[in-house]
Amino acid sequence: MKYSFYKKITFYSNQILRKNINYYKASLSSLHIIRSHKNYFNITERQINKDSIIQKTIKKYFSKVINSIKNINTSEFLIISNFTNQNELKNEDRYFHHIIKQLKKEKKNYNIIYRNLNNHKINQTKKDNYYILNNNPKIIKDFYYFFKIIIEIIKIIFSKINNQNYRNIINKNLIKLNNISSSINNISHVEDLIEQIKIAKPKKIFLTYEGYPWERLLCKRIKDYDNKIMIFGYFFSVMLKYTNTPLLKLNNNFDPDIILTSSNFISKTFLQKKFKKKSIVNIGSIKFEVLHKNKDKNLKNSKYTKCLILPEGFDDEVKFLINFAIKTQNKKSKIKYILRLHPTIKDKAYLNSIKNYIKKYNILLSNSSLDDDIKNCDITFYRGSSSVIEASYKGLIPLYIEKQNELSFDVLYKIEKYKPKIKSVRDFHKFHNIYKKNNYKYNIKNTGKIIDYCRSYYSLIDEKMISKIINNR
Repeated sequence: MKYSFYKKITFYSNQILRKNINYYKASLSSLHIIRSHKNYFNITERQINKDSIIQKTIKKYFSKVINSIKNINTSEFLIISNFTNQNELKNEDRYFHHIIKQLKKEKKNYNIIYRNLNNHKINQTKKDNYYILNNNPKIIKDFYYFFKIIIEIIKIIFSKINNQNYRNIINKNLIKLNNISSSINNISHVEDLIEQIKIAKPKKIFLTYEGYPWERLLCKRIKDYDNKIMIFGYFFSVMLKYTNTPLLKLNNNFDPDIILTSSNFISKTFLQKKFKKKSIVNIGSIKFEVLHKNKDKNLKNSKYTKCLILPEGFDDEVKFLINFAIKTQNKKSKIKYILRLHPTIKDKAYLNSIKNYIKKYNILLSNSSLDDDIKNCDITFYRGSSSVIEASYKGLIPLYIEKQNELSFDVLYKIEKYKPKIKSVRDFHKFHNIYKKNNYKYNIKNTGKIIDYCRSYYSLIDEKMISKIINNR
């Protein structure tokens, strides 16, 4: 994807989205181009799914699960988080740990709704103050949403776009079944959330904020229900060079009241896009503590390289980095690989397919903690994974594996001049030969620059600011 194409397609998509915006137009997934990666542009599945459309439909509407074993209670504060791991429900929330800790410290009444989009089985007791929201479609309502969405798509198709080429591309993405299905899910999911919000009657709501349409829809529904409720959207993720919808202001009640960030770097990026200073608040990140804990790596004893592979949660990204690792293998290199999949990948069939795919090669599928994997490796292959920040800070050499004719989504793009440039297998072998000759050591000055940058990527948790947010009326 060329920059000129990305710039134009995001410009026209954003223009369509913002012009006379309404609830059903805002639900259209293909208009929300989060970043330059094709998986965000084409509305693809995060994992391989060989089911037919009929099988998917049957599973969707007839494999229903119970949302929660209890009704939600009223509370002053409501946190809307994502289910990632059963253990996190009992220990630390992956996204809002620091906010929850402060709420507990100040003895505030709060509830957490976990968005369990893949309908994982979760054990919950009546004493817990978290609530499980599964993805349960409703046939009649979804048919209604389908027709409303089709009407919006028709309006857009017959609207005026100056450039015919981009009109055709946008229209083609709008009429894709994946887009229509995803858009229906956005609405259906938000309607489930708003039902819980009406019961809980919170005064302040915290939700993840990454630029997805469901976030904007929920903001709108909350404001329509009670415009006195304060909405805080937490941008916890990495900010890539070509990021779009998280930095797009839609207004008309489709935006959070306050965007919370994890670092000064992220806050500055929002301010550069003309967001009001008072609407951007850096509260820090739990990742700062994780980053600075157990910093020192184990010293390398063996005379061979261990590489940690860190793909994003998309199947094509997983396969790309695996295949690149396979191509680099030869008798001279003596490289061992550890594949660490994205935490959102939990499907057993998919995991088995990956295990079968790599078993012939010198690649181990990790079942250890990230910290242990980092200690056992000295270089890392990555592309868009945020885990590379922790890995690089703790001494691994970050190798961003480029693809031809694509815009970079390198997490560490601001320090690319200090990292080895890897565009091909030949580039990697050239780097690795020098690395071996230097007794498995990388340039000290460059290593220092990489570590310093990663150290500053996340901010220390600001308890005073979080307390201020909690207590301000």
